[in-house]
Amino acid sequence: MIIHFYLERKFLKNPEKNIYAYIRGLHQDKTLILNTGQKINPLNWDKEFERAFEKGINKSAGAKELNYFLDSYKEDIKRTIREIIRDNPSSDYETIKSTVLEKFGRVQKSQLSFFEALDLFITTRKKDLSYDSIRKFTTIKNHLIEFEKSERIKLTFAKIDMLFYDKLLNFLLDEKKNVNNSAYKIIGLLKIFLKWAYDRGINKNLTFQRYKIKEEKVDIVTLTNQELDKISGLDLSRNKRLDKARDLFVFGCYTGGRFSDLSKIGWEDIKENTWYLRVKKTRDVLEIPLLDEAIALINKYKDQPTPLPRISNQKLNVYIKEVCVLTEINDPVKIIRYRGNEPLVFEGPKNEFVSAHTARRTFITQSLLRGMKAEIVMSISGHKNFKTFKKYLDITRKDKQEELRKAWNKPTLSIVNFNNE
Repeated sequence: MIIHFYLERKFLKNPEKNIYAYIRGLHQDKTLILNTGQKINPLNWDKEFERAFEKGINKSAGAKELNYFLDSYKEDIKRTIREIIRDNPSSDYETIKSTVLEKFGRVQKSQLSFFEALDLFITTRKKDLSYDSIRKFTTIKNHLIEFEKSERIKLTFAKIDMLFYDKLLNFLLDEKKNVNNSAYKIIGLLKIFLKWAYDRGINKNLTFQRYKIKEEKVDIVTLTNQELDKISGLDLSRNKRLDKARDLFVFGCYTGGRFSDLSKIGWEDIKENTWYLRVKKTRDVLEIPLLDEAIALINKYKDQPTPLPRISNQKLNVYIKEVCVLTEINDPVKIIRYRGNEPLVFEGPKNEFVSAHTARRTFITQSLLRGMKAEIVMSISGHKNFKTFKKYLDITRKDKQEELRKAWNKPTLSIVNFNNE
């Protein structure tokens, strides 16, 4: 059982908001929402820790007393539920619910507004989802707030119909300038939230199940074996900034790790030339054998606190482009994306399209080109299904020709004349 505290979102003339308690796992997967009877100005509320600020410019009078109350309130609820189950182990959800409501008061689930529920979803999933996933849902929330203003409506669960789907998709394409795949990813994440709300009795509308999520095949950029060798062998001893960026990037090319995982690697994760990776995105533990080249990279930092340099994703994206310029990775690249039916053509030298994620794609394509079975590569990269795995495949025209020649340049088969039999 988990108990979270959050503030109501309704606009009130009084700047203070009610503090609600959200009880998850009251009985199996059942939930309950209570009004604590306490109020606070949102400026004085720490969303991350779900308590009032006790220090800093956002501190308010009575913050310590309020936090003490919330701590006690939380423990009282837990103790009450334990006593109910102790006295009657067969107690069902309704029995526990009625007793808790009688002692602590109630707030009907239907009173939660759309954005209150979305805030609650983001708050309660912080421990289950990666930072990137939480950031995506926060972005979706901001998009929906803009959409609400643009359409001059008050968004409610009842208004999530097919017309809403059409209008939101057009808004994401026309106003926010997303390409098709990005817009549909946002719709897909919205469906996750709507299902979460439905499963908890907050949303009664199932129209979202009819929303179609399309995915167009897109061109992706990876490095050839020759390009990877050029980057690995570049002397950057006089430029520590690019040297560290190159090492982090190349380690990703040799292991297939996501940037979020590369940025968290510790010495305790490396044992007997294997990287034991607890994947932040999926929570799985992967065993990634380290190539000699990868081992040489981390040995370079053996006297440092971490096996690899710490660089932000944004900086790595900038720095690795500089490295690619220095190694003359400048083959012409043409990528086509679509916004609605409109093709968007992006052309330029290859170095302009290389990013942190190129490392992971390079590992996958190079592993496949070297004859590794797809299921083995998937077990290292952590992909769950081949459909998702396929989008990372990018074999260049030159590689295709080479593979075709190798496949067909085999000893000539003997001819059997069946007419003589």
